[in-house]
Amino acid sequence: MNIDPNFKAPPPNPEVLERYQFILIRHAVTDFNMEFAKVGNAHGFEGEEYRALKIRKDLIDPPLKKPEGVG
Repeated sequence: MNIDPNFKAPPPNPEVLERYQFILIRHAVTDFNMEFAKVGNAHGFEGEEYRALKIRKDLIDPPLKKPEGVG
């Protein structure tokens, strides 16, 4: 499995937006997400590297990252 933490979803279909009411909840990328992708892609999600990542105190409740290209 390859995880791309910089994935950008396509814009929503305007016809669907007109027919339905939506409640949006935004999920942003954190340092944990970036490390999760690196470790998962390199070692998988069953190994010691992944277990160690999940308990790193510096990655618990980290601030959100700014999108690339935003000042």
